Amino acid sequence: MMSLFPITYLVSTIDSGIHFEKMSETYITVNDTNGTLTTTRAPPIVFSRFQIAMMIQLTVVNLLEILKELGQMYQQRGEYFRDFTNVTEWTLYVTSVLFAVPFLTGYPLHWQFEVGAVAVFLGWFNLLVFLQKFDLAGIYVVMFMQILKTLIQVLLVFSFLLVAFSLAFTVLMKNEADQAFSNPIIAMMRVITMLLGEIGYVE
Repeated sequence: MMSLFPITYLVSTIDSGIHFEKMSETYITVNDTNGTLTTTRAPPIVFSRFQIAMMIQLTVVNLLEILKELGQMYQQRGEYFRDFTNVTEWTLYVTSVLFAVPFLTGYPLHWQFEVGAVAVFLGWFNLLVFLQKFDLAGIYVVMFMQILKTLIQVLLVFSFLLVAFSLAFTVLMKNEADQAFSNPIIAMMRVITMLLGEIGYVE
């Protein structure tokens, strides 16, 4: 829970588009004395002290959580892997570290923000699971988890129909002008939209 605020703050204050545009921008300068070309990269974005502190806290806390999970894994043995929350916690801790460390080392990577999106989602999801321990909210969390489990099972059954309609529409309307069913993936997205009640006629 201690990493929830840092990861939320960081993913909402660091602009991925601006950051990588500046990092990938190159400058070519010509040396007049011998006519050589030199290429230099733009300087990286400078983070505020608070952002750096949040990155350090995020990294340290999650590394400690990983050590805690390793201890639990050693104690519980096979029982550890039967609990689904352990999988989500491992994913949360690893993705949080992978999001923060490249910024701290000065070598940001393009997949950081995808990893950060997973981390912030799982952070808030784990908070929801944590609320299950309290009497006031516990019953609602249990109810939500049961509904989510049932919904996933129903969607797995209906996924066959989803694929069937998507492929059928792709075969019948592949060459339409609006390209709404040009390939099975786009057709599947359109069928999901139609299932939600949006006809989505394209002019």
